[in-house]
Amino acid sequence: MIIATAGHVDHGKTSLVRALTGVDADRLPEEKARGLTIDLGFAYLPLPEGGIIGFVDVPGHQRFIRNMLAGVGNVHHALLVVAADDGVMPQTLEHVEILDLLGVAQATVAITKIDKVEAARTEEVETEIRALLGHTRIAVEDVFRISVHTRQGIAPLRARIAALAQAYMAPPAAGRFRLAVDRAFILHGVGVVVTGSVHAGIARVGETVTVAPAGATARLRAFRIHDRDASLVQAGDRCAIQLSGVALDDLRRGVWIIAGPNQSTQRIEVDLRLLGRERPLRHWIPAHLHIGTEDLTCRVALLSAKAVQPGETAVAALHLDRPIAAWATQKFILRDQSAKRTLGGGLVLDPLPPARQNNATRLKRLDALRSSDAATAFDRMLKTSVRGFDLDAFERSWNLTTSECEALLAVHPVKIRQDGHAKIAVHADRWNALLDQTVEVLGAHHRKHPERLGLDEMGIHAAVRPPIGRSLLRGAIAELCAAGIVARRGVIIHLSAHQAQPTAAEAAVWKRVAPALAANGVRPPRVRELVDQIEIALAPLESFLARAEQLGWVHRVAKNRYFLPATLDQLERIAEQLAAGHPDGTFSAADFNRLSGIGRNLTIQVLEYFDRIGITQRHADRRRLLRVPARPGQS
Repeated sequence: MIIATAGHVDHGKTSLVRALTGVDADRLPEEKARGLTIDLGFAYLPLPEGGIIGFVDVPGHQRFIRNMLAGVGNVHHALLVVAADDGVMPQTLEHVEILDLLGVAQATVAITKIDKVEAARTEEVETEIRALLGHTRIAVEDVFRISVHTRQGIAPLRARIAALAQAYMAPPAAGRFRLAVDRAFILHGVGVVVTGSVHAGIARVGETVTVAPAGATARLRAFRIHDRDASLVQAGDRCAIQLSGVALDDLRRGVWIIAGPNQSTQRIEVDLRLLGRERPLRHWIPAHLHIGTEDLTCRVALLSAKAVQPGETAVAALHLDRPIAAWATQKFILRDQSAKRTLGGGLVLDPLPPARQNNATRLKRLDALRSSDAATAFDRMLKTSVRGFDLDAFERSWNLTTSECEALLAVHPVKIRQDGHAKIAVHADRWNALLDQTVEVLGAHHRKHPERLGLDEMGIHAAVRPPIGRSLLRGAIAELCAAGIVARRGVIIHLSAHQAQPTAAEAAVWKRVAPALAANGVRPPRVRELVDQIEIALAPLESFLARAEQLGWVHRVAKNRYFLPATLDQLERIAEQLAAGHPDGTFSAADFNRLSGIGRNLTIQVLEYFDRIGITQRHADRRRLLRVPARPGQS
């Protein structure tokens, strides 16, 4: 069990911890010289029945609130210390507000320095404290009256804390291992050491871990829990870890030691509660964010209101000034730009949000994620997400192990489909409905326009209700093609049994047009060039080419360019080859031009066409393949 002290400066927190444990938690020379706690201190109390209580002693001075926040992010109980002579002071109030915002449910109160005041004054202070805590969600276990000098109250307080520890139930060691680093240093004869609290999972000596958010890797060489060697550490432990394979420069307060892939984000979406004593909080206000043991600046983008009123909660996106590691359900504290007062705090809903999403869809997604457990959030996301959601992002956001994610999939009706590098989870009923609707849309089109071969992807997308993402539709079409229900000729999609029938006159003209389009390989002539080659006037030729497109014979890539399906297929193969040859699966227009030899202007036209029909997706000056190109004869 880990207990954090809280309270105003010079109210005797460190002296009380020393009286309880025999350990001076002030470890820095300047702390001992000034008699003032500056940074986090740690002490341990072995229990007669076995087990150990860990104390995190935090500084009480307003200037060191950032250090206090680094120590209370994962504690199980608070020891609120208030001096009888001073009573409730500014940092008493702020520390209590912070504990409440972080969800600390229980506290024990110690009124210190009772030897300096009359009994009536102690009564007044206890009344003040109970009134203060009565406005919070913190339950007061007991109030003890303490004198460190006379030792009055020390034994009952120690006995009460021991009883709390015996009754304490450690959290299950679920999820991937993650530890929030609050100290990193070189220990002579040992090497690189970090200390911190384990928030989730289990780790064993010899395992490889990631330093997030930077992404460096390290090996776990040794553990110490409460100054004792250990072979493993798990959720709820406070420990020291000896690392190898990583430099001290890669480690600092605020980073995480985690199992599995790196976790990094510069935007987190949250529920934000503003303290009742604050003035309204405006959109895009700069602030200091404290999360885990991290402290950094950010901007607050309000998503559900134009301003947050005192005492109210709103949905917000925090845009961070540098990358951090964060997870769903984490608590955080927000302080003002000058870091002089606490504004509020809240809960992380999505640490890895989609880059682009309209606000209504975003709020609906965040409402689904507003849950204390991954299973409920997963179920609600499946039911509400029309377009599906990124399964890998969900797994990392909720810190799930592979087996935990597989267990979720096993009990939910879910369809998993691949979209580039992402795995998209869709409710199985919604997926099957999309397959049925795609077939219905094509069937209706064939009945209305039997002379046409079918629709392109954009045409089907416009007809599907409710509106869905293009990538989701693309996956449905691919599955229907694989099942033989639907066929694709170039970009035209049709039911396999449907064939558009040209007239005899159209077939005759096509015998003249097709060889001319094929003559120059991957660089077909412009429409006006075709006029000269096959001696057909411009107007009737344009009408014919428009009809040929409906039949699936050609594809209009640009205003004055039509391509045969086989020609486009050759160019798609070039895109495939370029993507396969680059580590990140992308290629540039210059790469495509060099390999195809079709010229710069035509390269841009072809690639923009590929973007429009969903073969590629542009990212800055590079493109990524979104689907395996269709081959000739797939009709």
